[in-house]
Amino acid sequence: MTPLLRYLLVTKSIRSNTSVTKKVSIRAFLFGRITVLRSGCRVSLRFVDDGQRVYDFLSEDILIQCPYCNSYAIASKREEQSYRFQCRFCGPLTPPRRPGSEATFKGFELWLKAPVRGKMLWAYNQKHLDFLERYIRATLRERIPYINQSLASRLPDWIKSAKHRGQLIQGIIKLRAKLY
Repeated sequence: MTPLLRYLLVTKSIRSNTSVTKKVSIRAFLFGRITVLRSGCRVSLRFVDDGQRVYDFLSEDILIQCPYCNSYAIASKREEQSYRFQCRFCGPLTPPRRPGSEATFKGFELWLKAPVRGKMLWAYNQKHLDFLERYIRATLRERIPYINQSLASRLPDWIKSAKHRGQLIQGIIKLRAKLY
């Protein structure tokens, strides 16, 4: 198993306008799919879109809110489109027949949701929350060209906006606190 934090020293040659070659050292730290580049004193986080779709996060357990005791429950995938809903206190749950809001899954409220700027920030599970945090914290976001099915391309503009980054990170911290 490789360590989470790898240290790389990258040396690039950059040609200036006067055709003089300068060597620039860039120290890079790799955190999963986020790369932290240090050039001088400026730090930038880089997010590279790998084409993950929202459906990729549905293969793991989804954290939902129990409608009876308001604690967290788990929606586990059984078959292709079938899920088993289980509360740790109430036992098996049946899906409600009411229509849900934007932060629901099969009629159940999601456990990981927090209001940010009058809108709802939500995640299905910890893996989905990790993806959102990597995207939001990144100052440099690279997308796969001509791919419009990835989750990064489908995020709403208020999440993509850099001016909301601080408030979104506070919302993610609140969601992380609900995990533990």
